[in-house]
Amino acid sequence: GAGTTDIAVISLGGISVCESFKTASSDIDTQIIRYVRKEYNIEIGPLTAEMIKIKIGSAVKRDIEVAIVAKGRNVFSGLPESFEISSSEVYEAISETVDTICGAIRQVLNRTDPDLVADITEDGMYLTGGGSQLMGLAEKLNDYIGIEIHQLDDPAHSVVKGAAVALKKPELLKNVDYQLRS
Repeated sequence: GAGTTDIAVISLGGISVCESFKTASSDIDTQIIRYVRKEYNIEIGPLTAEMIKIKIGSAVKRDIEVAIVAKGRNVFSGLPESFEISSSEVYEAISETVDTICGAIRQVLNRTDPDLVADITEDGMYLTGGGSQLMGLAEKLNDYIGIEIHQLDDPAHSVVKGAAVALKKPELLKNVDYQLRS
């Protein structure tokens, strides 16, 4: 979910290496909240931070600067206040968290069998989940680890769709150390 980054290397229908990290998409939202409070003295909530992330957030610097106007509460007066935030500011706010996620993927690859890493290098890596929709994340990962990154058409629902397939066809889980319970 938004609170964890789950990374797995899957081979022959089973999980070869997996790790769950506590840095994820919700941490990107938190970094935006902290940045706005520090730079603008305006308190925003997680929904506003997520909206900013979705509209102008990027894991890489944009070629063309964009900005949006958002609203929050002035920390001194307590009154509503609008502010303009640019994509470069959002990039600055979230880059450390994005780098942490990239580092987590590198850690899992370092624990992966060399033959599987060779396969991953040849076939690429797939991003799933809502956080994978952050603009420029695939490009950043490609630059960081040197592996082609594939993005799904509907990454926010890919895990749910995969679970639905597994429920309909439990034999797909035969190589996975997991049993469906009724």
